[in-house]
Amino acid sequence: MTSRRKFIAQCSAIATIAALPTGLGVCSSLGLREVSLDRLGFSTFARLIGTQFHVLQHQETVGLELIEADAGQGLAFRQGMKRDEPEEFSLLFCGTKDQPLGQNSYLFAHGQLGRFVMFIVPVWGLVAAARFYEAVFNRPAGLGPRMF
Repeated sequence: MTSRRKFIAQCSAIATIAALPTGLGVCSSLGLREVSLDRLGFSTFARLIGTQFHVLQHQETVGLELIEADAGQGLAFRQGMKRDEPEEFSLLFCGTKDQPLGQNSYLFAHGQLGRFVMFIVPVWGLVAAARFYEAVFNRPAGLGPRMF
């Protein structure tokens, strides 16, 4: 049986993607498969530090670079992590000042991962002609990633 949280997250992701017009550049490119965010974990994102993600906002794409993946207090990911341990981590992205994003869920695309919906929050405001955004993950024990 699916949990209420998982059901709502899946329905939101489906509704967001279904509502998007077709032909919106990189987010709808051929070859990018849709992947559920609950299948992506700390180790997946940690490998992609320094790479570009594309975010759909108002029918245009905004480029964000993943600049940090923080495992918090070391509980999120370590070698030999057991399936029943919680996964807690955060991601920090950097974008340009001329394409600001508000706190919201957005369709993300990455060439190695595919397309997925993720909630981000602006942090630090405008610093050195850049804007920063954070995504925080706090998954209960047993709900960690099942892929990658």
